[in-house]
Amino acid sequence: MSDLFDELGKRDQQNKGKNKSGGRQTKAAQLAGVNPLATQQVSRKEATEATMKLTGQYWARTVKIPPEWRELIRDVTRLGGFRSLADAERWIISEGLRAFFERGIRPQFEETIEREAILYDSNARNKIF
Repeated sequence: MSDLFDELGKRDQQNKGKNKSGGRQTKAAQLAGVNPLATQQVSRKEATEATMKLTGQYWARTVKIPPEWRELIRDVTRLGGFRSLADAERWIISEGLRAFFERGIRPQFEETIEREAILYDSNARNKIF
């Protein structure tokens, strides 16, 4: 897998900022000539992981958190002495991973029944008349 990253990195450096018309290439244009799958067999999962968005040294994700946790997370940030909300959020996730992998804590689930409304079919009305 590291060979894939090495190859992408080399090609990215070679192609960075170049195009035939002299202007700056878009990211899509930069990657258009790179096909790491042509040189080696890579699973879909590996390909997805290789193309995930990274911001600096971090994997950028959007997480939807219940609104009632907002103040709790801010309290953790303030009381824990973190320099930023992002640092506190990373620490919270880190502790969750530690609980899962090192302490064997598993999530609890509750059984639910899902219901979905049956929507009106306007085509059925035409069959009646």
